[in-house]
Amino acid sequence: MTSRTRELALSLHKREAFDQAIGVIRLVRDVFLGMKVGTVESWKPAQTHVVLACEVVFSLVEDLLLSGRYDFVMLGRFLHDLIENLFYLVRMQTPNPTPLRID
Repeated sequence: MTSRTRELALSLHKREAFDQAIGVIRLVRDVFLGMKVGTVESWKPAQTHVVLACEVVFSLVEDLLLSGRYDFVMLGRFLHDLIENLFYLVRMQTPNPTPLRID
């Protein structure tokens, strides 16, 4: 989901690679949907961000690739702001978060 070059972009020209990439994104979404975090086992904002990013990818693929309007999509160009917003929220809670601090 961080592709910024045409070689790594999602494309229907290499159907096997496309199916594999979409499968991995579906797996990540499903893992985060079923995940329980912490001792209280509650839903965390980081989970919402990851699930939302995956859903955005599915919508983009449908609207841009499957419609035939574009040959490839570089996902890194679309999702950067979403990820930056997540890190901004983490830094608001803790100015110097540890690598494990995403809740």
